[in-house]
Amino acid sequence: MTIRAVGVVGLERRSLGLHRAGFDVHVADANPGTAKAARCASVSICVTPTELGQSCDLIVVMVGFEVGLEAVLFGDNGLVPAASLGLTIAFALTIPPAAIKRLCERLVGTGATLIDAPVARDEAATPDGTLLMFAGGTDAEISACRPVLEGFCSDIFHVGPLGAGRTAKMVSNMILWACLTAMVEGLDLAEAMGIDRERLRAALAPGSGRRRT
Repeated sequence: MTIRAVGVVGLERRSLGLHRAGFDVHVADANPGTAKAARCASVSICVTPTELGQSCDLIVVMVGFEVGLEAVLFGDNGLVPAASLGLTIAFALTIPPAAIKRLCERLVGTGATLIDAPVARDEAATPDGTLLMFAGGTDAEISACRPVLEGFCSDIFHVGPLGAGRTAKMVSNMILWACLTAMVEGLDLAEAMGIDRERLRAALAPGSGRRRT
């Protein structure tokens, strides 16, 4: 499968990287500010997800929560009416693996191809196109989508079948939160032993305190 036209639901700044990578990019976003930014970057605006699906080979969904994803897929003017065209839908948001399984079961028979595509790293990685992705799907599906995903991710790891990417992202978050907890507790301990908290934080930042997952 050759992907030429890419749709993005929930614009953010990632779709602008896809445009710079040479893809024909179409977006649907409820936020007027991000839609305006898309127009400035010569990205096409679609009014509804259905219209988006009718214009594209691959849709990257970046909405924030499960309820938003359900609305995009199954709500009025959602993606499902266009799914019979053979769409590939990449779920780039962070929701539980069980939620993805439920949504996928509802999409059986629609003709859509689904891949798992949650991302990690901080906001600074978004405009630079250096996000980290945990991809889930078949080898063929991930290979076909990889040129598009590389438009906003510098590191793409195929970790297993559909749902595996979601699990990997949860593990990544767990490790991150454990590190943050250890940092706070370490600073609390140092302060209790008479060390200035901010002075120690500044001293740790160039070393172990600077590491990220």
